[in-house]
Amino acid sequence: IREKSVSDKSSFFSAKISSLDELGEAGFISDKFTYDIDGVKSQQFKDFIGLSELDENNKAMNSLLFSNDNLNASMEVGFKGNPNIGSVVLNKFKYTSFFTKFASNFEENDRVYIISSIFGGTGAAGFPLILKNIRDAKDPVPHHAYLNSAKIGAVTVLPYFGVDKTSGASIDSNTFISKSIAALKYYADNICENKSINA
Repeated sequence: IREKSVSDKSSFFSAKISSLDELGEAGFISDKFTYDIDGVKSQQFKDFIGLSELDENNKAMNSLLFSNDNLNASMEVGFKGNPNIGSVVLNKFKYTSFFTKFASNFEENDRVYIISSIFGGTGAAGFPLILKNIRDAKDPVPHHAYLNSAKIGAVTVLPYFGVDKTSGASIDSNTFISKSIAALKYYADNICENKSINA
């Protein structure tokens, strides 16, 4: 749509939009970011957190925080409606080449707009963590001062599809509304209340 509509006369389509690969000289960065941080997709969640290496007290604490299904979850296609898993894994986002290149090319007065779903695991966990990584960026993150003070807007996508129960999927779309309500409450208390987002 943008390629066909770009025009200096249009206020909406006049700004140049560049992909990460088109920015700077730091080499190729795929324009299709995936959450496969340090090989996460090939692990179960319990392997990611190193459960087998923990002492008994820490194993017991993890059993309080995560169900057996959570601990044994494959992360091949995201966090399947488990933002509690996503929030742990996606904390590594700030160490990725994607975030470094984004920060390296971020200039004063640039703005950020985050689009995410709210009813699953990856989007619901990813939005507040991306926001936190931008607001709390510090050395050695390039241009961290610009990131800290950037104007940030977001749109949150509510449930827009269902999952056929007969497919054997581990995702239950009957929980989408309740998960959306819980995430919106979290956002209200932890994002809107502390004014970390502008719009």
